Amino acid sequence: MTTESDHENYILLTAKLFESGTLTMSEAAKKCGCTVYEFLDILKKYNISVINYPASDLESDVKNARESIRNFKK
Repeated sequence: MTTESDHENYILLTAKLFESGTLTMSEAAKKCGCTVYEFLDILKKYNISVINYPASDLESDVKNARESIRNFKK
């Protein structure tokens, strides 16, 4: 017998698997039995970012963009 607590734990686990990149948003939503839009609300509830983009990647992208702009101006 599945309790409400078990279901909530399963949803949290699925959200964490999305956060880690193990599941796509669509896969995670299907596992939770909801739409992608409903899954977005779940992520918000658990304060999990929809965008999984490491700061180090962003820093590298900004550096590359600045370098490209400098090269373009030459």
